[in-house]
Amino acid sequence: MIMSITKSKTNYEKQVSKPEVDIDALRDILDEAIAALHEERDQLLEEKQAFKRFAKRLRKLDAVDGSPEGLHPTNTSPVDYGSDSDRLHNSKLASAASTIAAVRTAYVETILDLSHYDDVFDESLRENLAGEFGAEIATAIENSPVLYPQLKQWLLEGTTNAIDSREELLDPVESEIDALTAAKKEILNLAEELRSVLNQPIRQMEFNALQISRQRLKSVRSRCDDFAMRRQEQLQRQWQQLTLVEAGYLEKYLYHDCMSLHPVLSALTRLCELVESGIDLID
Repeated sequence: MIMSITKSKTNYEKQVSKPEVDIDALRDILDEAIAALHEERDQLLEEKQAFKRFAKRLRKLDAVDGSPEGLHPTNTSPVDYGSDSDRLHNSKLASAASTIAAVRTAYVETILDLSHYDDVFDESLRENLAGEFGAEIATAIENSPVLYPQLKQWLLEGTTNAIDSREELLDPVESEIDALTAAKKEILNLAEELRSVLNQPIRQMEFNALQISRQRLKSVRSRCDDFAMRRQEQLQRQWQQLTLVEAGYLEKYLYHDCMSLHPVLSALTRLCELVESGIDLID
């Protein structure tokens, strides 16, 4: 009978092994997410400034009236009959053509010149124009013989929208940087508290000491649950502030290359699992 009890106890100890708190792994999850946020913020700021530079160059370009009194967009081939009026007409055509070319050049030298363009976008000029301004404007930029007033206005409005969309995303990204920096500190403190409990010689402790340790574990679990609830409320507020995206988009947008789309909740879930393992060990 005694040998049977000993054997049963040994098997139980094998099944309920002492959980290990890997603080470095938790730190890695959060550090990776924070680094991704800083990179996204830098890219948004660079894109915002690039569109501002493009708008500045675009405003300096003169739009050309395409009416019969101005230029004829359907006939862009120079006509030279030797008269002064014909030479003036050809000169206007050449100047107008150089203006629309200047629009394309300005876009290439600002937007397509972003330091992260190849890594993030990797698109042709037409593809990027279509993504930012729409297929119709992209076609006009590519095929129009001149920069018409309406086209210039559409481009300026589209550029303003591009700047506004970056600004709208910058606010939650900045907030998320602050939130994860604070979350990292709180989660690592919880992990240290948990490790201090689990590093005790639990199997050799007396009943009262075990009960105190159990209460400490339950306190860690309660703080984790409270933190998780606050985090979910925070994400909900961020979704509500973004008018152009749906719930859940922000995490996919920010953390798509990270170990977890929900770094804070993933770290808290791991802590809760360790708490439950610790309670099982005590019980």
